Amino acid sequence: MSVIAFLLLTFAVTWSCYAGAAALPRAGNQFSMPATTLLYVGTVAPSLIAMFLAASVDRPGALAHLLKKVIKARVHVRWYVFAVAYMVSGSRGDIYASTSR
Repeated sequence: MSVIAFLLLTFAVTWSCYAGAAALPRAGNQFSMPATTLLYVGTVAPSLIAMFLAASVDRPGALAHLLKKVIKARVHVRWYVFAVAYMVSGSRGDIYASTSR
């Protein structure tokens, strides 16, 4: 598969998810659970599409090669701690914002 196929599939899937989430009804300024799920799926769709395309090529081991590069990041452990802490603090902010009213 080519880069063009990846870009077209990614564009179609992500924007379909985002448009679907936007079309679903909201409660005030909060997205519903199905809309939130669509937003999360649209966010991780590029990674999933890359893995799907790597698995579907005729070259054996293409998916393993792709995933090895992701796992074999040469960064200090403090950056992993930072990334996890950042995600947790962001989700705590979302929880606080949704329960503060």
